[in-house]
Amino acid sequence: MKKINVIVSYRNRDVKLAKNCFESFKKQVFKDFQVVLVDYGSSDEYRKKIEELANSYSFVKYVYSYDEGRVWNRSRAMNIGIRESDCEYLLFADIDIVYSSNYLEMLWNKRAVDKSILNYVHYLRKDFTRIDGIIEGTYQINQNDYESIAKVTGASTFIKKSIIEEVGGYDEYYCFWGVEDRDLRNRLDKSGNKQEWLEVGESYLYHQWHEVVSVGKKNFLPDRWWDDMNIYFEINSDKIKRNGENWGKKTNKEERKVLSSKTKEFICDFVYKADFISKFVEELKKLSDRECLLIKIPKEVEIIHNKREDFVRKISNKLLKRFFPALQTVFKEKIVNEKDFQEQKDIKYVFWRLIINKKIISDYYISEDDEYEYIKMM
Repeated sequence: MKKINVIVSYRNRDVKLAKNCFESFKKQVFKDFQVVLVDYGSSDEYRKKIEELANSYSFVKYVYSYDEGRVWNRSRAMNIGIRESDCEYLLFADIDIVYSSNYLEMLWNKRAVDKSILNYVHYLRKDFTRIDGIIEGTYQINQNDYESIAKVTGASTFIKKSIIEEVGGYDEYYCFWGVEDRDLRNRLDKSGNKQEWLEVGESYLYHQWHEVVSVGKKNFLPDRWWDDMNIYFEINSDKIKRNGENWGKKTNKEERKVLSSKTKEFICDFVYKADFISKFVEELKKLSDRECLLIKIPKEVEIIHNKREDFVRKISNKLLKRFFPALQTVFKEKIVNEKDFQEQKDIKYVFWRLIINKKIISDYYISEDDEYEYIKMM
């Protein structure tokens, strides 16, 4: 048994980022560790590449969970890593970080039963080209090489395994991006676990540049999901344990019935949201155990209104334009968004609320091509 398990999650990322991360662990002075790489449902193309890369390092254990087509859930991926670990201490790491060669040794020397250790991260600039020099220790980084320094919980959290198990792992409600690290830190604090931030420069972590993945990215989250996650965080802030007994359970291929089920297409020809929701839920309830419903969402869609509402809208905006021009845009947007059915926005929100409800949809698969996004559900 190794002394430290390093848990890293992955899905469809640039394999070069992963290679640099693994190379930095290969150069560690402290050798008594194993990296547990949890692949949370990568597509076949990426899965083949990352598995081959992982197998080229003797210290990397590759774990695949059949969650392809499901939304990204780092909480579940990390929890799977916890379940797959057999060490006394865990380091939660990120695939896009390069770690200084003394990092694991420093963490081991600072280990304690009642505290977790966290670190600052240096964000490298887009044009930085000396990553190999950092890994090899032949290049001394300077201030012009990075954009900023920040406290980032997800990039490095070192903790005793029994402590993370006592709080029930990461809360698997959180998905897409963000909040899960802040939530875990809050729960650990309430359970009596002390948190120590290392001083800047005590040991270095370098974040490799990549395209930004954030809540501001178009179509990244279902409508209002960022708000929902933060509301959930505040409501449950005093509750330490959240997940059920099966937290961190790896998904097996046999569980994904949606991959082999007969498909029934759902046609969206509605004007009002209420009509769509009613028919949508009705069709889901009628599915057999071996059927799934398919919705095609056009990436470019024109909003459809009925003639009566078009007339009211035109008259209202003419009056506003003449007497209250400052209110015209606000009023127009309110009318458009209140009752009218908008495929790109409303399908995703209704679908996601049903997923969170966990009573109607048991599994789903999301994919896309140049024209459509596809959601299969059962």
